[in-house]
Amino acid sequence: MEYGNLLGNSFKAVLNNFVAYAIATVIMSFGSILFVTAPPLLYGFVMMIAKGARNEMVNGMDVLDGFRDGNFVRSWKYMLFVMIIAVLLSIVAMILLFFVGILSFGIIFTLGSSSSSIPESVTLAIAGILYLAVFLYNSDSCVFHVLYASSLCYQRI
Repeated sequence: MEYGNLLGNSFKAVLNNFVAYAIATVIMSFGSILFVTAPPLLYGFVMMIAKGARNEMVNGMDVLDGFRDGNFVRSWKYMLFVMIIAVLLSIVAMILLFFVGILSFGIIFTLGSSSSSIPESVTLAIAGILYLAVFLYNSDSCVFHVLYASSLCYQRI
């Protein structure tokens, strides 16, 4: 796969329809204030992006497609699915952070003992790496938003 080519095509699709995407972004920003309208607006925005990727005519009001033809219920199904996965990943991340915290405190408190043969810099580096690993694991929940958007695109394409 040529990632540079894909990225270039994506930029061209957005730049060709910049005004429509700007209008849709404003509509989505204000319309998503209400919790009920957020999933259909996101669904419509993803449909707009899919239309732009297929070089079809994109209109700023296409963001409202999430409210048409049964898409309202479909958008809520996808959003609930994504929310359940995000909550489960957050629970796993909290459990990992708890155990990493206990392990880190244990490692750091061994520094205070006179029998510790581990240098302080190594211990702090290990604790930092553990925290960084859990943080990176938790940031992977962003991937599910991308999966949500791509699943919407591929369903209609």
